[in-house]
Amino acid sequence: FEYKSPVNATTGKRYVLTSTSTTSPITNVTAAVSVSGTYKTQYQISFDATGLGADATGTLVTVAGNAKSTVPFTDWFDASSNLSYAYSDPVTSSTPGKQYRWNTTSGLGQSAKSASFTVSGTGTVTAAYVTQYKITFAQSGIGGDSTGTVVTVGGVGKTATDLPFTSDWIDSGSSLSYSYSDPVTSSVAGKRYTLIAPAPSPSSPISVTSSVTVTG
Repeated sequence: FEYKSPVNATTGKRYVLTSTSTTSPITNVTAAVSVSGTYKTQYQISFDATGLGADATGTLVTVAGNAKSTVPFTDWFDASSNLSYAYSDPVTSSTPGKQYRWNTTSGLGQSAKSASFTVSGTGTVTAAYVTQYKITFAQSGIGGDSTGTVVTVGGVGKTATDLPFTSDWIDSGSSLSYSYSDPVTSSVAGKRYTLIAPAPSPSSPISVTSSVTVTG
């Protein structure tokens, strides 16, 4: 005899044979025999993500201790079992100066970046990511004798020795203001530095949509 396994039920639900009361074949039958098959319930659960580009690299989500570098990831899990997950934050990119930060999680009652829950039905857990970029500020033409602020980024002044300066990660679509000083003073009497054309580009405020270097 042979019990079928798995046995499909409704969408995303199935039964998997765990044991039988006796083994096959039954030999030396001398009386009526009752054979029972014991099944466990499993549910299909997916882990997905939105907001990630094809340039996303590395582990995206770890499910039950297993790292996954592509999504959606789908598998069957035992009913009433404890299932853990952890979305990576940040997710790296193959594009320099770009990454993705975790923003929210939804589905199957989940809202955390990482958590565990009891499997009780089929469904999808989805993380939403936000693209981030770094902006670099540099200068040319200013010597080591300069004094004071060369560029102010987000209200914070940077001297020549601070440059090039790379910002923290900034959400795509955000605005970043900057201003290059003109003139820049010098420790040498009768000398200064003045800003010349072309003007620093992109102009302030920057609408952040990529990683760029601004030079004054």
